[in-house]
Amino acid sequence: MGHLLLQSSEVEARAFLKRIFAILKAERKFQQIALKASITEIRNNNVIFEELLNKNKQMLSGDEQLTWSIAEVKDYCEQPTELVKVSIIEQNAIFRQVLESTLKQINIPYFSLDVKVYEDGYSFLQSDDYKSGHMHLILMNDILPLKNGLEILHILRHMPNEKKFIIYMMSERNSEGAALNAYEGGVDEYIVKPFNLRLLEAKIKRTFARFWQ
Repeated sequence: MGHLLLQSSEVEARAFLKRIFAILKAERKFQQIALKASITEIRNNNVIFEELLNKNKQMLSGDEQLTWSIAEVKDYCEQPTELVKVSIIEQNAIFRQVLESTLKQINIPYFSLDVKVYEDGYSFLQSDDYKSGHMHLILMNDILPLKNGLEILHILRHMPNEKKFIIYMMSERNSEGAALNAYEGGVDEYIVKPFNLRLLEAKIKRTFARFWQ
């Protein structure tokens, strides 16, 4: 008998099995038998179902003395690294360079960042980089030459695959109205300039942590 526990970790699965064991042990009709169980936490796509079953059968056919025990198959725990496109759209050359350096140095488990910079919204849209199928983090100013941030936001959020975009908007406007317009337009974070780069790094790490926890 097998159970699929979607979005559950090995710790949660082990706790679930222990509760089942406790219930069965309390039943008189199960007091003369003993059970073993195995857990496989799957964090990648390199899984062949028959192979998975065989590995669990081998794990359970081991030492017969280990009764009411829980084994674990760890062959599929490693999560592959996912490429993330990162676009920085900022007209100030010095600040653009600082942001580029900061994002290139960020270490995020299971994600690899491909960072590119643009001095205005038009050059970003001309690049066609945003048409890639990869997850895409965009860090852009609200006021930009040629195509401003709100225009870009509108274009991206009306694309068929708009959910792949994680959009951070930077602004010097520290007002509830400006922030509200940005969030209603579809930004994920509204950051008022000037800001602490360590805070930006923490926000980005927390954003991506949601995809693998």
